[in-house]
Amino acid sequence: MTDEEKSKDTVSAAESDLAKECLRENLVHARHIEIERVTFVALFSVMAGGALAAVPQMNGIDAYIKIIIVVTLMLLNIVCMLLVRRWNEVFSVHMAAAEKNLKLLCTHAETKICGDDFFIFNFKKKKFWRTRRLFFAYNLLLFALLLAFFCFILAGVL
Repeated sequence: MTDEEKSKDTVSAAESDLAKECLRENLVHARHIEIERVTFVALFSVMAGGALAAVPQMNGIDAYIKIIIVVTLMLLNIVCMLLVRRWNEVFSVHMAAAEKNLKLLCTHAETKICGDDFFIFNFKKKKFWRTRRLFFAYNLLLFALLLAFFCFILAGVL
C-alpha cells in the first residue's frame, strides 16, 4: 500500500469521525428543539387554561379587565405560533443535516450504523407522527378558543 492510499484511508477515517460527531450533535440539538417546543406550548397552555378558568369567575370585575386578559393571551398565542414555526424550521434543518451526515457515514466501509433498519430516517417502512402540523393546529385551536371567550365577554355573557 502506497503512502497516498494510506493518506486517503486516513482522510476517510477522519471524515467518518467528523460525520459521526456532526450526526450526534445534530440529533442532540434536534431533541433539544423538540423539548423547547413542547415545554413552551405546555406552559402557555397551562397559563391560558388557568386564565380562561378564572375569567368567568371574576364577578364584579369590569369587562375591560377581562378583555385585557384575553387579548393579552391572544397576543401571546400569536407569539407562541411564531416560535413554534421557527422551532419547526430549525428542527427540520438539524434533521436534514443529520441525515446528510448519516449518508456520508454509510459510504465509509467501517460504519456499522447504516442499513434499512436505521430507525430515525426510515420513514418509508415505519409510521411516525409528524408533530409539526399538530403543534400549529393546537395553537390555532387555542387561538379560536380565546377568540370565542373574547366574543362572549363583548356580548356580556361572561
